[in-house]
Amino acid sequence: MKIEKKKNVYDFCYNFHYSREIVRYTEDDVIEFKNKYSYFLSPELTKQEIYFEFTCFHLHKWIRRLGLKFTTNDTREYMKEKWGEFQVF
Repeated sequence: MKIEKKKNVYDFCYNFHYSREIVRYTEDDVIEFKNKYSYFLSPELTKQEIYFEFTCFHLHKWIRRLGLKFTTNDTREYMKEKWGEFQVF
């Protein structure tokens, strides 16, 4: 898939699904995520890095619901662009 089309799909998921979902999460949800998925999270991650992984995980979930096979690295790259406008809890 071309980069521009992929970005459009990410924008769609971010604007219409993910942004509505993420505002409902609390600090407890982040702690639960950290405990549940500790096998792929480095123990040296800072609090901000854990929040970043949490947001990437949930955006990637919406991409997968569409049946697309985007990589987690694609999702991380997209979230790096959005991170500056993102308000963490």
